[in-house]
Amino acid sequence: MAKRYWQIKSSKQHIRLWFEFLKLAKQDPNLEENFERSREFYAPWGDVTPETMFDPWWSEHKHLFSDNRVLEVSKASKRPNVINIQVPLDVSVSVTLKEVKKLIEEKQEERMRELGIDPTNRKSKAVPFGTYHLTAGPEFDGKAYNGILLVYQYWIDLGQPKPINDTVIDAIRAKFDQRAKAATSDRPNFTVEDRSTPDKKGNLRYREEVIRQYRRYIIRGIETAKAVSFGRFPK
Repeated sequence: MAKRYWQIKSSKQHIRLWFEFLKLAKQDPNLEENFERSREFYAPWGDVTPETMFDPWWSEHKHLFSDNRVLEVSKASKRPNVINIQVPLDVSVSVTLKEVKKLIEEKQEERMRELGIDPTNRKSKAVPFGTYHLTAGPEFDGKAYNGILLVYQYWIDLGQPKPINDTVIDAIRAKFDQRAKAATSDRPNFTVEDRSTPDKKGNLRYREEVIRQYRRYIIRGIETAKAVSFGRFPK
């Protein structure tokens, strides 16, 4: 089945990575016991299987996720639990904060009513509308985790061969090479490097640093899948 690849910049795409790691983790029999413990945690996600496509799933479940970062943005967000405001820089901070506070509280009450929550019965308006969020801070490197996901996924597709040697790397590289040209921008740099180091018999092999990078990405993929099985992402 052909796969679509994406730019890893928005919170939605970070959740997509979590979703894709979840699909891989659920195929690992060694993680079944962990998923038994996290069954209730993932219950609102529905029945996520290897065949579940992210975009239709996201349309029905995006309300579960929160983005609790305060950010400067270049375009308006359409997320249901975010408001877009204009803050004049030529007004004192104290005046601005009072107005922003009032606006946020009004929008929180409005959102609660949309969700069937009576705001008059709550002392605080700070309701966690989104139940799920990344366990990483604001510096989460989506591009790096996308590379980890791809290398880990291809290694699984190959049957999780060990040790990670030149032959295994050839097979993973072949999978990268089979992808559409439009998808090459999210490919880790080390996966384009050819065999270049001759051994004692004169046969070309991958540089040791390249081999270590593949091993490192696969190990991080295994660790991330395990964290996901406990209900955490990325770790």
